[in-house]
Amino acid sequence: MPPQWGTHQQVYLPSALPEHAFHNDLEPLGWIHTHPNELPQLSPQDLTTHARILEKKEKSIILTCRFTPSSWSLTIYKLTPTGFEWGRANKDTGTGPHGYLPTHYEKVPMLLSDRLLGFYMVPDNGPWNYNFMGVEHTVRMTYMD
Repeated sequence: MPPQWGTHQQVYLPSALPEHAFHNDLEPLGWIHTHPNELPQLSPQDLTTHARILEKKEKSIILTCRFTPSSWSLTIYKLTPTGFEWGRANKDTGTGPHGYLPTHYEKVPMLLSDRLLGFYMVPDNGPWNYNFMGVEHTVRMTYMD
């Protein structure tokens, strides 16, 4: 897990992607953002965050996990070329940024299986969840801080 803090609307991550010898034979697939309720689309904030990740890593998906009464839902998205360009240029972190369109992303099919296993890696020398220490988080920190 990268050092991070966030809200139900926005996730704040370091600018640099993780680099470690443990990652040499692994392929990160993307990132997860949990939401407290169901949304009919990818949020403009998540689209912008994802575009900035794609600037550093050529392939990546975003998985949203939404908690609804008595259940939860998972949705995977990828950005379209116009969505990538819009997200890279977007500076408005509000809820209705100018130019945001539903054509900026596509839903991706998902297969859940118990045959494929994954895992999380967390820092061994400090916290990864900065929600209660947000003032200590900076975009210049590395995953090894």
